[in-house]
Amino acid sequence: MSDSEESIEDSDEDIPLQYANKDSDEDDDGSMGGDLDEEADGVTETESDEDDDSDMDSADGDRQPDEVKFDEDRDAPKPICLGDTDVAALTFHPESDRIALGTLDGDIMIYKYALEGDQQEGNKELKKISGHSKTCRGLKYTPDGSHLMSISKDKSWKLFDAGTLQVVREIQKAHKSSLYSLAYIDEWLCATGDEDGEIRLWDHRTPKMEPVQTYKESEDYIADLLIETEKKKILLSASAEGTLTALDVRRKKLLMQSEQFDQEFLSLALIKGNRVVAGTSAGSFEIFNWNEFGYIVNAMCSKSKASIDSIACLDGTIVCYGCGDGNVRASSLFPNKPLGIIGKHCDFPIVSVDLCKDRKYLASTSADQKVKFWNVEELVNKAEDTKKVPKGQDLKLALNTKRNNFFSGLVDE
Repeated sequence: MSDSEESIEDSDEDIPLQYANKDSDEDDDGSMGGDLDEEADGVTETESDEDDDSDMDSADGDRQPDEVKFDEDRDAPKPICLGDTDVAALTFHPESDRIALGTLDGDIMIYKYALEGDQQEGNKELKKISGHSKTCRGLKYTPDGSHLMSISKDKSWKLFDAGTLQVVREIQKAHKSSLYSLAYIDEWLCATGDEDGEIRLWDHRTPKMEPVQTYKESEDYIADLLIETEKKKILLSASAEGTLTALDVRRKKLLMQSEQFDQEFLSLALIKGNRVVAGTSAGSFEIFNWNEFGYIVNAMCSKSKASIDSIACLDGTIVCYGCGDGNVRASSLFPNKPLGIIGKHCDFPIVSVDLCKDRKYLASTSADQKVKFWNVEELVNKAEDTKKVPKGQDLKLALNTKRNNFFSGLVDE
């Protein structure tokens, strides 16, 4: 582990490791505040000469239209404002209108989300517990929603009853280094990845507090884990060393590892059922065919060049993703076309995004101590309309379904 990563490990503050080598000022309370301008300049080198809220066309250097403010008057729950508490992870319940949040302090909170008005009370905190001694870096519900699993920088994982948040099972020293990523394979089997590139599989049915499988195929941190949805046989891992690794968890062996890319692999999503897209630190999508994980078959680079830190797949061809410049964006894949900016938090990275059970709302969080909800139900229906926009135009999507004006934020050239 590098000196910069050791300093992060010893600190009470937790930031995504892809930014650990960037110089930034820290607030005394350990929040991700600091000097916004200096930190924003350190997100990606390619954005250092750009204004905070604009994109540049790399081909001709022409300035793209300034971003418009996202229209808050929309059919979506209001933001959950958490005061001075930073959220590091979030996940929707698979069956109910609940969202689980994990904080930099290690707390775990459950909220019920809803629209205000029309005899609805809006968002409401249901439970809050002290889950870990350090940052809660990942949360996942079991497929049936009966349990909630969390992982932490303190090297532990815990399994909670989803209704009561009572601990059902826990392992304090699950890895030798801090945990970074989490994925459920089925109702009982889950996988965790750590900062040193190790992956361990756990079976909640076994009485032993030991992993049932262990893999060490990467030298840098495991940024994301993904399991195929049908056979639940192949587990994919994205590593910051720039590799995609495929593991056969049934046969307990390595299947394949991609060539090493220059940029970090930070996030993963399945598209069209037979392709895998990896979001990178350079703001590009690297696309692989299923069972052909050695080399990419397609790629798309975003205009902003901001890192793609988290991805949620809306349907077979559209992905929503959180970026290192604080924006939440959407893109169409096959055909490859950026759809534009859904909304913005602040100048710090979007650390987590997720889609609710009916895929109507997308939730995101950043260092502004807020969880924001975006109504994306019309995004699939309206994606075809983007073909009418002149080439080079970066769409600013104001998803305002109340006024039935999906492209109200589009700025003319």
